[in-house]
Amino acid sequence: MVFGLKRGSGRFGCFVSILLIAVFAFLGMKIFPVYLDKVDFEDGLARLAAKAGVENWDAETVRVRAIGLARTKDFETTREDVTVQRPLRFEPVPEIKIDIRYRRTVDFPGYSHVFEFESRVSSFVGRL
Repeated sequence: MVFGLKRGSGRFGCFVSILLIAVFAFLGMKIFPVYLDKVDFEDGLARLAAKAGVENWDAETVRVRAIGLARTKDFETTREDVTVQRPLRFEPVPEIKIDIRYRRTVDFPGYSHVFEFESRVSSFVGRL
C-alpha cells in the first residue's frame, strides 16, 4: 500500500475523468462550429454592407443577399428577420444599416437546442 490506497482503487476516478473529458469534447465538437460560422457570417455581412454602400443597392437587394449569405452558413432566417435602413437624403454621414436575426438548431442525443443570434452592421454609402 502506498499512502493508504489499495492497488486499483483509483479506477473509478479515472473512468469518471475520461467520461467527463469525452462529454466535453463531444459538446465542443457540436457547439464550436456554430460560433465559428457566426463570426464568419458577421464578417461576410460587413463586406455585404460595404458593397451595398458603394454600389448603392436598394433595401430589397440587400435583404435578399443577406438571407442568401445566412443560408450558405446553414442559418435559418426569414425576410421579417432582416431590417435594412437606407440613409435619408441629406444625412451628414450617410450609412446603410443591416440588422438580422438568425438561428441554427443543433441536435444532441435526446435534446435539440436552438442557437439564436442577432447581428448589426453598418457601412458608409458612396465612394471615397
